[in-house]
Amino acid sequence: MPRMLFPTMFLLLAMHVTGSTQDDPLLQERRDFLKLNRQSMTVLGGWATANMITSGILLGQHQGEERVFHAMNIGWNAVNLSIAAWGYFRTPVLVGRESGQLDVIERQGRFRNILAFNTGLDIAYIVTGLYAWERGRTSDSNRALLRGTGKSLMLQGAFLLVFDAVQLGAHYRHGHRFLEGLQFGPDQVRWTWRF
Repeated sequence: MPRMLFPTMFLLLAMHVTGSTQDDPLLQERRDFLKLNRQSMTVLGGWATANMITSGILLGQHQGEERVFHAMNIGWNAVNLSIAAWGYFRTPVLVGRESGQLDVIERQGRFRNILAFNTGLDIAYIVTGLYAWERGRTSDSNRALLRGTGKSLMLQGAFLLVFDAVQLGAHYRHGHRFLEGLQFGPDQVRWTWRF
C-alpha cells in the first residue's frame, strides 16, 4: 500500500496543476499574449539582424547614395534590434505584474493604441523618405545624402508598416477573443472563458 501512495499523490498533484492552469483564463491570456509578442519580436529582431549584416557587408563596397542607404539601414536596425530585445525580454516582467481582468484589458488597449500610432509613424517614414528621395533628384550638393536616406526611410517604413499592421490585427483578434466572455450586470461583472 505505501508503494502506491507516492504515485497516487504525484498523479493527483499533476492533475491539479494541469487542470488549474487550463482553467485560469487570465493565465491562458497571458501565455497567448507573450507567445504572440515573442513571435513578433523575433521577426523584428530577425529583420534587423539581416539588414545590419547585409548593409554592413555592402557599406564598404559602395560610395555615394548606396553608401548612405546602407549606413542608414545599419543605424535604423540597431534601434529595431534594441526594441526587439527589450520587447522580448521585458514584456514577461510587465505582464507578470497584472493582477486581474482590468489590468489585462488596459494592457491590450494600450498595446493596440501603440501599434496604431506606430502604423501612422510608418506612413510618415515612407512619405518623408519619398520626399527626401525626390528632393535629392534636384539637389546638386546633397543628392547622395537625400536619395540614400530617402530610400532607406521608404524601405524601413514599408517593412514596419506591414509588421505593425499585422501585429495590430493579431492583437485585436487576441483581445477580442478575451473580451467576448466579459459580461456586465447591475451588481456584478462576470467573465467566462470557452475552450
